[in-house]
Amino acid sequence: GDDWSVYDYIARHFLASVSPDAIFENTTATFDIGGEKFFLRGKRMINPGFTLVLRRSTTTTTTALGESDEDENDTLLPSLDNITVVVVVAVVVVEAETTPPPYLSEAELIGEMEKKTYWY
Repeated sequence: GDDWSVYDYIARHFLASVSPDAIFENTTATFDIGGEKFFLRGKRMINPGFTLVLRRSTTTTTTALGESDEDENDTLLPSLDNITVVVVVAVVVVEAETTPPPYLSEAELIGEMEKKTYWY
């Protein structure tokens, strides 16, 4: 029950604290389309390190053309260099209004606080 969940969390947190760091490879590409700059960013896990013992972790963030999206799966970007020509297939303009994020639950708030904790 709840006792096991607490024990499991504490044990996993301890094991993660003494495990090696997770290693990522970051890729960023900049595109100039009609004088406007667009960015494509990807993060690929090289070595999962401490994330192997944690149940949930935000290990990969992919930003496609300026939009941020957190994803638990690696997104591999194609190999690009400074002279790679990318064909624009379609351009879509979306008009929308921003909305505030939903309220955090108690568990989500604690999780966010833990992400910001520095262990010295």
